[in-house]
Amino acid sequence: MSGPNPKPRGETLLRLESIQKEYELGETTVRALDGVDLEICRGDYSAILGPSGSGKSTLMHILGFMDQPTGGKMFMGDRDVSRIHRGEQAQLRATEIGFVFQSFNLLSRLSVIENVLLPVEYARRKMEQPDKTAKEMLDRVGLSHRVHHRPSQLSGGERQRVAIARAMINRPRILLADEPTGNLDSRNAANILDLFDRLADEGNTLVLVTHDESIAQRTRRVIRVLDGKVTEEEVER
Repeated sequence: MSGPNPKPRGETLLRLESIQKEYELGETTVRALDGVDLEICRGDYSAILGPSGSGKSTLMHILGFMDQPTGGKMFMGDRDVSRIHRGEQAQLRATEIGFVFQSFNLLSRLSVIENVLLPVEYARRKMEQPDKTAKEMLDRVGLSHRVHHRPSQLSGGERQRVAIARAMINRPRILLADEPTGNLDSRNAANILDLFDRLADEGNTLVLVTHDESIAQRTRRVIRVLDGKVTEEEVER
């Protein structure tokens, strides 16, 4: 694999034990996840790799507290968070998980810095000098000169960098990125992947969800998913 040098794995942040997820479609029960065991540790740089319909997006939704499993257990540290209520899920999403989506999900009516500050508001906890922190995050992604622009004034690559700054502002334990280069041309995609490499080298915990083998091979750990199961893990030594 290319990308950052391997590092020893840190403490376990999330642990999944025999996770199942089923959906009812009419009279049919669809098992999207079928007995998944997985650990995400501090400092991991991982890819969840699989084709459309493999269960990788459902797995990301479970990891990001956007959905609950129908079987098995999930732990954050020593706490069982398998079936916490929606309010607790929302709080964990706001404070512990950062999200980067394929479609950026920026609010067009807000400026760049206002978009970056949104998770601070959602987290409902006090941050000293939030504007300063937002500007620091934008500087880290190379957009300190775009603070007061609107998303419509930015390129696709710039919008995704704003989304990364927004995802990082609460200093989450884990950054989840769902097909983060899917709407970008090859040059901007390469820049975003280089940025993820740098964030990983700084010790951040990243999980990229992708169908693209070349993207997955940049990470230190590839988790292959097929038919709702983890079929293989490759870890760079």
